[in-house]
Amino acid sequence: MRLLALVLFFVLSACGGGGSSESILPAPQMGTMPVVPEVPLSEQRSITQTINGQLVDRTYLVSYPEGVSEDEYPVVFFFHGSGGTGEGWLDNNSDVSRLIDEGKFIGIFPDGYDKRWNVSGETNADDVEFVSLIIGELDGSELFDVNKIYGVGISNGAGLVNRIAKETTLFKAIAPIISQQTVTIGETFPSRAVSVFQVNGTEDDLIPVNGGSGVGDSIFMSAQASAENWALNFNCNMTPTIQNKTWGSLAVKQYTFGSCLDNQKVRYSIVEGAGHTSEFGKNVDLYSLIWSFFTATDNDRAARNYKILALGDSYTRDQ
Repeated sequence: MRLLALVLFFVLSACGGGGSSESILPAPQMGTMPVVPEVPLSEQRSITQTINGQLVDRTYLVSYPEGVSEDEYPVVFFFHGSGGTGEGWLDNNSDVSRLIDEGKFIGIFPDGYDKRWNVSGETNADDVEFVSLIIGELDGSELFDVNKIYGVGISNGAGLVNRIAKETTLFKAIAPIISQQTVTIGETFPSRAVSVFQVNGTEDDLIPVNGGSGVGDSIFMSAQASAENWALNFNCNMTPTIQNKTWGSLAVKQYTFGSCLDNQKVRYSIVEGAGHTSEFGKNVDLYSLIWSFFTATDNDRAARNYKILALGDSYTRDQ
């Protein structure tokens, strides 16, 4: 934590010889140094929300860059998997910490109610509202650029970012990791085009890559159908470019749907031999790949009307 502003005043005085009168010389003009907020490296915050008829303190961790400047920072939400915590995600992902320390963005790490996210009735918490309330609080500070908010989730947390992107306009881009849309979420039509970076493993035994029943009572689309659903919703070119990559020792087939509304992209990476994990080898910096994807598909655009296809019908949206 740094104290970040010093203002120096120089006053020069001189006395006239042989008399009692005193003259004050004007101070030289000094450039004003920028006043930078004093913030900790991280802080726990809470918001009160009603769940099951009772007031509950919902907690989230905010992680700031080292040597924070006066500039607005993009904001990235990270949603843990079932049984996890926001602090646990930050502690166990040094690549995320490094990106934050480098000043790429401010990280927000919320805690699920009962360590879970309500995607398909896992709890009675309104987690979409919870995220909206957090953003409302961030909007009161000049540090946070609330026009550049992104969502990353793993497993159950990935389900939540899918849901938020379909039901709200809160996120500019999302990265659902080792989960795809449920059938119910897939039937929901989004009101904003976003970029999507989806990752699945062929050997996932909790959220089947080919769709069907998974954890809890969720019925999932196949991973490929989920990616195609995003592409269809955003009127992308439905013929993807296909690239073969290698993450560590694992082969990856990457499908990218381009020419989407608002200059968005949908990217689906299927990792051969990977199970229900986001660890693909020591030399694979997944979060840098995600951040590069987010920034490359930044969709700041002036308000305009556009046409969007969903479920075979044509809609006009104001963005």
